[in-house]
Amino acid sequence: MSDPTKVSRRLVAVFAADVEGYSRLMGADEVGTLKGLTERRAILDKLIGDRGGRIANTAGDSVLAEFGSAVDAVQCAVEAQTALDGFAIDPEFERKEAVRLVRLAVSVDDGDPEILARAALTLAYMVGDSESGIEMADPAVALNPNLFAAWNGRGQVYRIAGLPEEAVRSFERAMRVNPVDPRLDLTFGGMAQTFIELRRFDEALAVGKKAHRYNPSYSTAYRCLASAFAHLGRDAEAREAAAQLLEVDPAFTISGWIARGGQTNAKLLIEGLRKAGLPE
Repeated sequence: MSDPTKVSRRLVAVFAADVEGYSRLMGADEVGTLKGLTERRAILDKLIGDRGGRIANTAGDSVLAEFGSAVDAVQCAVEAQTALDGFAIDPEFERKEAVRLVRLAVSVDDGDPEILARAALTLAYMVGDSESGIEMADPAVALNPNLFAAWNGRGQVYRIAGLPEEAVRSFERAMRVNPVDPRLDLTFGGMAQTFIELRRFDEALAVGKKAHRYNPSYSTAYRCLASAFAHLGRDAEAREAAAQLLEVDPAFTISGWIARGGQTNAKLLIEGLRKAGLPE
């Protein structure tokens, strides 16, 4: 017979998130703010589930989730910061927060290859520190050469750093490690961007179409298709891809996308977007 006075305890890590300036945003545009919140919650909810978390409570703009480990909770926070960067109200604040979370994640476990891979990508993409990103991405694949996330992350970091040949090798390794990973759209998107910078436009189209098939709402796929078609002189198809991009990302502008970070070595991609007629 169980003891009714005995208290059952378990250790969990708590993840809490809310929207900066939510009341002000609601006052300015209630319908638009609620629409934006729904879109961002869908992204965040998926990240929490992917990391093994459980949403314990929601209220208005806030989310409270629990994780079985601090590593998973911090890693989810880093991924959320990166994934939602394009929606940032204050990009500079978001970048500083991303750096803080990266340092926290690495301090929790600097021997976890997935944490290193995520931290590397955050530093390269959001902060523009590709050198530090490479210093984390290389050990990540050394620690676990059979980890898809490590090779995919390394590919993205080397792409951002302007080292396309090494980026392609990493993306190809990621696909060999796990050819059915649900995040393959990210790998295809990274490869398409890399092929454009290598002037391998036909190959960029092939993998860009694969990224689109994996995830029809993936804006990177449309950017790559629009740019590659434009470079090949296939203007009608470039304009069609540009129109599809604006359907999934109506607020897209070239300058706004560049400001998010990670595009220092994407000169041909940007040139193609302009040729495709996307708004500056």
